Amino acid sequence: MIRTVFEAFISPGDVVLHTVPTFAMYPVYCMIFGAQAVTLEYAPSEQGPHLNVDLVLSKLESLRPRLFCLPNPDSPTGTIFSPDEIERLIQKAQEVGTLLLLDEAYFPFYPETAIQWVDRYPHLVIARTFSKAWGLAGLRTGYAVACPDLAQILHRVRPMYEVNTVAIGYIEKMFDYKNEVLASVKRLNQGKSYFNQEMQKLGLKALNNQGNFTHVAFGALQPQIFSALEDQVLYRKDFKDPCLKGYSRFTATPEDVFQRVIERIAEVVRTHGSSK
Repeated sequence: MIRTVFEAFISPGDVVLHTVPTFAMYPVYCMIFGAQAVTLEYAPSEQGPHLNVDLVLSKLESLRPRLFCLPNPDSPTGTIFSPDEIERLIQKAQEVGTLLLLDEAYFPFYPETAIQWVDRYPHLVIARTFSKAWGLAGLRTGYAVACPDLAQILHRVRPMYEVNTVAIGYIEKMFDYKNEVLASVKRLNQGKSYFNQEMQKLGLKALNNQGNFTHVAFGALQPQIFSALEDQVLYRKDFKDPCLKGYSRFTATPEDVFQRVIERIAEVVRTHGSSK
């Protein structure tokens, strides 16, 4: 659906505004469709990556882009704009003639949504995926929500074979398990909160971000902790982006699974002392 939005609305030379770092395909689609990509960079702060909503509003006002791509929560930052901020951005986009593609890939890990506004704002497209909360990344299936007129435009450029019958049938069956999916999301969010709390007890900085992942800064203990976790867990050790430099990213998992990781990290802290 993200590609479909580009195909339906973007011509060579059009300005597309997107955040950095973000979902890797936004800059790729800008190149494919000849768009002029303008980026909004998350800044480092004590609370992790940060992007001021007033700065975004100012960029929309000055650039008047054809399209604004905004994941909420964003990835890999895990940052969000609040519902009030999202509505301000939607209203500003409408004022300047910008199509707003709001990517809610991590719903309901972050339960806030703008779906209730699609009929009020005809320039709003919301993209969702079954890859995260539903655990079905291999099916490569998602959907978009928009007002009828906008949905009709998107429908005109849909490819004949955009998704296969097996995937559709599987998704239909999965709808019978909505309660189980929500229970899984709750369990994973609880596991993430537990992990963050335990990291903070050890004197390590853990970001209170959204999505199905979390970030921890190991500071001076980074080499020792990396070594201790080598055969224990798959995770992203560090980022080249300044706003996440020094942070390691862990995918959310239940408390009992996180416990083994916590014990390894705690052993390093006990042995080597402070992370500062």
